[in-house]
Amino acid sequence: MAEPWKNTEWCEGYSSLKRAELAALPHEIVERLQYQRPWHSKILLPSDVEEREDNLDYLESHDLDCLIILFRMLIGLGFSQESIKNVIVTCAMHDFGYDRHADYKVKGMLVSRLFPEYVDDKQMLQSKLTFQNLLQHIAVRKLILSAPCFELKDRRLLISDLKDPYRFESTDICSREDLIDTNEVKWDGISTLGQAVADQSFDCDPRAKNGTKVSRRYCTLPLFIRVMFTPDKDHMKRFEDVQHFQLKARCIEIGNRRIKEFTSDTRYHLQAVVKLDPRNTSPNSAEIRLYDLNGRMLVPRLESNIDHRDLVGQKIRPDSMWSAGDPSFNFILFYRKWSSLEDEQGCKIIP
Repeated sequence: MAEPWKNTEWCEGYSSLKRAELAALPHEIVERLQYQRPWHSKILLPSDVEEREDNLDYLESHDLDCLIILFRMLIGLGFSQESIKNVIVTCAMHDFGYDRHADYKVKGMLVSRLFPEYVDDKQMLQSKLTFQNLLQHIAVRKLILSAPCFELKDRRLLISDLKDPYRFESTDICSREDLIDTNEVKWDGISTLGQAVADQSFDCDPRAKNGTKVSRRYCTLPLFIRVMFTPDKDHMKRFEDVQHFQLKARCIEIGNRRIKEFTSDTRYHLQAVVKLDPRNTSPNSAEIRLYDLNGRMLVPRLESNIDHRDLVGQKIRPDSMWSAGDPSFNFILFYRKWSSLEDEQGCKIIP
């Protein structure tokens, strides 16, 4: 029996941004993915009846909004979601921001398929909707965290004889799911970010198999890199310290079963920051900011259909004016790889 989150049927009010006849997302769709946000926090489950404006039965989770905003950003930046049967893709491709009632229903559709066992217990369901809990859901792990574009380390573990370390004898290939946690960079701000990523992008055991072999796992220079930033209070960081980094990692080319090492020199730019408050475990404590290639924050558009224009000022939850690097919080940083060729061609986040 298929998992409920593989159900990609639409709900009432759903409006898809997908265009089946187009191979790539057009500019105007990418803009909507980046700038149009869901009407914040409220969730209407399929079993609920929306009777009045102050419906006290609404679930609320701004953390769920943050996950949706994050995934829409990834899609706009090249995350391939074609042919993937996952309700998160269906939800993310809804034309959010125009009809608030439709937004609440689409979010309810997502929640009911991620947590079908809790739809009749709203108190328990509410507790499941924190950003960290959502990020660890099997549907999110399979769709986002185990995607090839987040694969910092190669799935191939190359095993060589100590006498000829650059000729590999065999490979052990692990599943992408097995590398999810190790592909997340842990950083406290004591070293530079580039050094932390480089150190954690390569594994080497010089005494594998009772000291007779050497095993190595190299960096793949993925499209996206995820960093869990837990600031050290004695090593304060500013936004400039996290805006971008140069990754000088150990990579390889393989030919005739021989390994040729080289050091990368690849630039990664910050695209999103999710702020987490370890002191607050409610499903409304996370906040997200998106950035363009130059480090400018993307300001959500206050647009809606005509029925909601008198309420459009309430569409986006106000930013609490936090600072990336504040040791009171933890941060998940999302970076995208950029090349000079892409810069020249204007292949970048919409300014």
